[in-house]
Amino acid sequence: MIVSNTHNFIFLKVSKTGGSSVEAYLRRFCGPGDIVTWLDDDEEEAIKGTGACPPMGFNKPAAGVPLPARLLMALNHRKTLRRHGLSPHASAARVKRYVGDAVWNGHLKFCVVRNPLDRSVSQFFWTAANRDWHDAATNFHARFDEFL
Repeated sequence: MIVSNTHNFIFLKVSKTGGSSVEAYLRRFCGPGDIVTWLDDDEEEAIKGTGACPPMGFNKPAAGVPLPARLLMALNHRKTLRRHGLSPHASAARVKRYVGDAVWNGHLKFCVVRNPLDRSVSQFFWTAANRDWHDAATNFHARFDEFL
């Protein structure tokens, strides 16, 4: 999730749609006054040195950032950010509540979506990895039917 006050946009990251790649690209255009949530550790490592903005809490907030955002940015802790409802997959309603009507109404809001079948297959393999379904690829049809 990104709230770019610099460029007046809000990127909402929908799960299993390729949002991490889009977010990694967009972070290059963000600065200290923008709200940027974290990627997975391996993704953060992969974009280090590319000039991409670090996640919120790892950069020094600009003086013009509202006090609540400056405090959150200074906390530098993912669990605390989550407690305040700001996570990579924060809902539109939660982001709107956090940023307020003026920012929400004044920024372009967008996300990426994916072909529903591709998204389902991606979610299946993510679920299979987390459930240790070692036969997910070799027994795809039976496991996918079970998953659906």
